[in-house]
Amino acid sequence: MVSIERLLELGGWDVAEVTVEALRVVPVHPAEDIEAVAHAFNTRPRKTLGWTTPAEAFNEQLLLLQQASVASTG
Repeated sequence: MVSIERLLELGGWDVAEVTVEALRVVPVHPAEDIEAVAHAFNTRPRKTLGWTTPAEAFNEQLLLLQQASVASTG
């Protein structure tokens, strides 16, 4: 999940200048719109992950852990 601070940074807001009052005027977006943005971020390949998506990198780590577990018990 993305923190409110990160969302504000992505939107070009200076987190230090955001007040509670400023947050009240931020429009509320439907869950579908927020899910679409999250999907776009989570399916974008990352240079730091060897140009894989976060989901692909996570699955690779799970497979490595599973293989290590089988190797140690087998």
